[in-house]
Amino acid sequence: MKKIKLIRVRVDLANPNTFPKGFINKDALDATTDAEVELRKKEDDDQVKLDALNKNTQQS
Repeated sequence: MKKIKLIRVRVDLANPNTFPKGFINKDALDATTDAEVELRKKEDDDQVKLDALNKNTQQS
C-alpha cells in the first residue's frame, strides 16, 4: 500500500478566512481503492476504541 502525504492545516473557527479552499491531490484520490478506504475506516475505529479504553483507565 502506498503512503499518502498528509497536509496539516490550522483553522481558526472564528475566522472563515483560515478555512482551506479547494486543494486536493486528485491523482492520489483516484488511486485510492475501496479496500484502502475500508482499512483506514477500521484503523480509525480501532483508534477511537483504544482512546476510549485509555481514557477510562486513566479515570480509575
